[in-house]
Amino acid sequence: VSPVLYKPSPLPMLSSKTKTITVHGYNFGTDASRLRVSFRSANNMLVGAQQITCTIVSVFDTSISCVIDQPIYSGSISATVDKYLVSPGATYISTKLYTIANYYSEPIINKAPVCTVARNSASMSCSFSILDTTINNSPVDTYKVEYKTSEANSWSVNQVINITSNDVIFANNDTSTVLFSIFGLSSDKIYYVRLTARSAERSLDSFPSPAEHVKSNGRPLAPSPPYLYLATSSSLTVDCVAQDDGGSDIIGYTMNYRNTLTTDLTFRDVSVIANRTVTTPLYYRVVINNLKVLSTYQFTCNAENAFGISMSSSSISDITTLGAVPSSPRNVLVEHSYNRGDSVTARISWLPPTFDGGDQPMQYLVIRNAASTPTILRSITNVTANTA
Repeated sequence: VSPVLYKPSPLPMLSSKTKTITVHGYNFGTDASRLRVSFRSANNMLVGAQQITCTIVSVFDTSISCVIDQPIYSGSISATVDKYLVSPGATYISTKLYTIANYYSEPIINKAPVCTVARNSASMSCSFSILDTTINNSPVDTYKVEYKTSEANSWSVNQVINITSNDVIFANNDTSTVLFSIFGLSSDKIYYVRLTARSAERSLDSFPSPAEHVKSNGRPLAPSPPYLYLATSSSLTVDCVAQDDGGSDIIGYTMNYRNTLTTDLTFRDVSVIANRTVTTPLYYRVVINNLKVLSTYQFTCNAENAFGISMSSSSISDITTLGAVPSSPRNVLVEHSYNRGDSVTARISWLPPTFDGGDQPMQYLVIRNAASTPTILRSITNVTANTA
């Protein structure tokens, strides 16, 4: 005899997402392994699947109790009871379909709260629009605010907002938009915020809203690699530019450098040489003097705000000083000169220049100035002594 399914008992109003549903009828038998109870929404609005199968917890000849733990949007649904000849998967001998009007289902808040973090602040300001005014015809009176960091596995309740209270804050007297704040944020964290509507009258909760995510203020991001502004033979002028100030004004930079031609590859901090206070928030320039000619130096840069010091710039910059013209030879002396027929002989001596321009001189030029016309008398190369 085919089982008969008629109108189920009223669904229990549980705040939990798990619901026990009892379907009444007759000729069900008592063997739960030969029965299947499933539900389908009239407009296929089930969440996660078009059809949900109940987990049977008890069965009698005239009733079946089963547990459903998946969300269903509001609307009409159909319940189906299948009775199998042997076990599920074998040929069933009967089925019955019944449509249940106005099936209770918890509403879903479709829109996430909107949150922003103010500069130099350890709090966020949020707002949300009141979209769900009732749960199963029971008025919504509170919204639960939950938040967590991206590393956390569970949500924490931050506050419960009673929209019927005189303390609730609305946006510009707009009673459909509620404002709230979350304080005590840790720096450099990604936070997620969500809402759950609740009706105290029947202790009913909605499904949580989608989660809004926002980054708290923190240390600046690593600056871009330092780059050359001006080079001479003995100094480098190098710029550092912050990528992002982390939500708080840049108060200083640290520039570090080292000479790649030496065995000591330790970076020197030149922030003590330059002024750490910057007048242009995202820009810093430092001049490093007393460097070697034609030498390559590596630079890194860090930015600092009220929350701390950033990571070093993303890559090391190689910057080379220029070569230079040597200074004049010193102590040039004509030791003696005399006439021998039509010729003039002179013995000239000198000392090397004080500054060689970064390398040993390649040659010396002996030049005679006569009648304001310079004439090269001799090009002397490979000089190692002080005289020639």
